Amino acid sequence: MRDKILAALATRYDTNIQTISRFFCEDSIEIFGRLRQTFSEAGETIIAAGVVTTTAQDSRDASYVRYELLVDRNAAYRNRPVDFQLTTCFGQLFQIFLIPLPAAPPLGISAPTTVLLASIHKCNIELEDQDLDFYYYRNMTHLDMVDITCIKALVGRVAWDGWWAVIDRSGKLSRGHLENVDEDDTYDEE
Repeated sequence: MRDKILAALATRYDTNIQTISRFFCEDSIEIFGRLRQTFSEAGETIIAAGVVTTTAQDSRDASYVRYELLVDRNAAYRNRPVDFQLTTCFGQLFQIFLIPLPAAPPLGISAPTTVLLASIHKCNIELEDQDLDFYYYRNMTHLDMVDITCIKALVGRVAWDGWWAVIDRSGKLSRGHLENVDEDDTYDEE
């Protein structure tokens, strides 16, 4: 996990792993198991599955989230320019890391600061229903290490014929849309 944290910090501060490791103290990291959404109307608590265990069989799994990443479309090509694309992902929140960093002028940090990172076990989305904003997966893929602000919403899951359907209550179906109605579009009730 240390290597993933260092890589995430190096990306955040636009430096290499050797430079960031001079300011990184693994013993000062704190691990948390809950994240309270204060940025949404729902204000739900997201559980980190690698830290908090739930034993009740009738409770929902509040560890699955929707998160957004900037992904370099040219990552596989060494000599091509960086081309970032905003990508929506789903996965299971595994751990939350609170990482204190000292003032570090080479990193552009003028005063001690704290960074919050989340490790998320990514769902391998294989099918999408664009109209209903549903996503389907059967397996998990790799572990992403992301800034905590990348987490956008708590999502639910429903088992369906060997698949899991991701239900994003913050998606298209949760928002009403106002549309202008022309006079020709109205009808009389009888």
